[in-house]
Amino acid sequence: MELSFEHSPYWLILALPFAGLVAWWIYWFRNRWESDRFEDWSAALKSATSLLRATVLFALIFLLLEPFVISMLNEVEKPLLLVYADESVSITAEEQNRFSTWFEGQKEALGQKYDVHYRRFGSEVAREGDSIGNSNLNTDYSKVVESINEDHYNQNVGAIIVATDGIQNLGQDPFYQDINQSGPLEVFALGDSVIQPDFEITEILNNDLVFLGNKFQIKVRYKAKRMQGNLAWLTLFKNGKKVDGVASEIVNSLEAREYIFELEADQIGLNRFTLSIEPHGDEKNISNNTAETFIDVLDNRTQVVIIAKAPHPDVAAIKTAIETNDQYEVKVHLLEDWNEDLEAIDLAILHGIPTDANDLNRVKAIRDKQIPVLSIVTPSISWVHFQRLNLGLEFKTMRTTTDMASAWVNDGFNLFKAPENENLHRFPPLNVVFGDYNLLGDGQVLLNQRIGSINSDRPLMGFTSTEGWKRAIVLGEGWWKWRLFERMEFDADWTDKMLVKTVQYLALKQKRTRLAIEAPEKIDEGVEIKFEGEYYNESYELNNDGDLRMVIKDSLNIEQDFRFLSSGNGYKLNVGALAPGSYNWQATIQVEGESFNQSGEFLVAENKAEFVQTTADFNFLSRWANKNGGEVFYNGQEGGLAAKLQNLDTAKPVIHTSKEWLSIIEWKWIALLIAFFAALEWFLRKYNGYY
Repeated sequence: MELSFEHSPYWLILALPFAGLVAWWIYWFRNRWESDRFEDWSAALKSATSLLRATVLFALIFLLLEPFVISMLNEVEKPLLLVYADESVSITAEEQNRFSTWFEGQKEALGQKYDVHYRRFGSEVAREGDSIGNSNLNTDYSKVVESINEDHYNQNVGAIIVATDGIQNLGQDPFYQDINQSGPLEVFALGDSVIQPDFEITEILNNDLVFLGNKFQIKVRYKAKRMQGNLAWLTLFKNGKKVDGVASEIVNSLEAREYIFELEADQIGLNRFTLSIEPHGDEKNISNNTAETFIDVLDNRTQVVIIAKAPHPDVAAIKTAIETNDQYEVKVHLLEDWNEDLEAIDLAILHGIPTDANDLNRVKAIRDKQIPVLSIVTPSISWVHFQRLNLGLEFKTMRTTTDMASAWVNDGFNLFKAPENENLHRFPPLNVVFGDYNLLGDGQVLLNQRIGSINSDRPLMGFTSTEGWKRAIVLGEGWWKWRLFERMEFDADWTDKMLVKTVQYLALKQKRTRLAIEAPEKIDEGVEIKFEGEYYNESYELNNDGDLRMVIKDSLNIEQDFRFLSSGNGYKLNVGALAPGSYNWQATIQVEGESFNQSGEFLVAENKAEFVQTTADFNFLSRWANKNGGEVFYNGQEGGLAAKLQNLDTAKPVIHTSKEWLSIIEWKWIALLIAFFAALEWFLRKYNGYY
């Protein structure tokens, strides 16, 4: 303990004689010519009152210096014991109880040495004390490593226990992730590593999208374990009806095979295909005998034509980006070679056109037929002829010079949901036309120009629509630089997604409806199902004043009623995760006596990832534990794990020393003591006749 002062303690050297001098002057010095005041007081009484006065004065001066006491505090921090229990569905309730029962029996003893933290995990790590909910459908060990490194960063971790079966079907391989803690990783092995007789469908390969009338393939891969001498009956079902099947004899104790089904796309929409191997009587796990895949059959591809004035790297970049979506077929023509055929064209992309009257005459049919247009503006464009195409851009002043500009996203854009990009400000600038221009009518700007570090209000990419004719314009060239830059720097595809979203919006042929619902067609089990809605008033302006509701009905005709929440100018609804199966939905909104409806359907696909492999992988667990300084403890070796944790030399407490600063002024008993001394002095003076 140490005494310190806010002000210089040297004042105390003067404080003591000052207090004594004041007391002497009052009770002794003045008595020489004021004999009538203390003439009857004894020397002892005057000494006592003098001492009381001096003490009070000294104490007050002492407190005015703002003294405080510094105390050294030692806090002992136990080492942490981090426990992660795998509660995914691949581990039986019996195995989960085996670990939890053992741990509960050891918890009190371990708590003497460790600060114990117990968490459950599946595809995610739950917070301490919480259940894992829908994350039990997958196992992701990389989340465990992230929790160890991030949730307990720079903490005294004495040991780590992971109770699991070694079966992972999601995330990064934890063997290649470093655990940044000094404590060893001890593994409590769950499950059974004995290979049981089993048929297992391991993989289905197919295109997600095919077109009506086309041939397509579904390739299935499967394994047979300890099934030698038996037949594998493989059957393919389409929307619940058998369409093909094949049988093959299993020769060896472990075989991996594949078979290709040849089919024709004859039903438009989302088709569900189920592959099944007939269970054998010796199989214990038949959940992995079936698997599903979904194929969307479209009537035909959306036809996109790119017409360019001259060869340019932007053209190749745009074509490649659009073709990342199989729904689109892209053809490229130089203007001089184009045959001016616009039949069956869903979207025209003009690059650097027009440069003169001849160019205008060749492409004006696009305007006349009101084919959706995406125009890429380059410095060589003739602005006089460009305006005659009525592509939705108004020029106030134009110059032949260009400027270098990057982009920023306009948050007010609501024609579609633009993909997010936190690194857009780092993209190389585009070569943009310089001048004063803006979009016409109800045009909306998606990207604005960013000049240097300043966000300007000049458009870089925008959209307009007049009586259903959709147009978009990009006021610069160099899109290929963006595409190349983000792949080299971030391994990302924002440019591709942005172009695909643009094409989807422009080329979509839809009726003008007052109520529009964006809904999923297929979603995996355990994933939250989300809807977005838009309502347009009589002027076809977005409005969300009405009450938008949805009824979802499952295959048993059980209905659930939901209400959308307002979000911006539209609506959003999250119905959570639903059980596997097919569902129908109907959305309804009533506004000013009118009712508007939209309906659809979606499928929730069963997640069988945890049942594809049920044989515990103890070999992986051993390698993982050994890499991180620990070992695996199997069934019957629980006592060894408990003993090791108790005797672990590396798990040591840490003593944290800190200083506690306590102001003496805050000590109430000192104030009471000073008041008592002052009151006692006053009492003695009054009692002995002082006036």
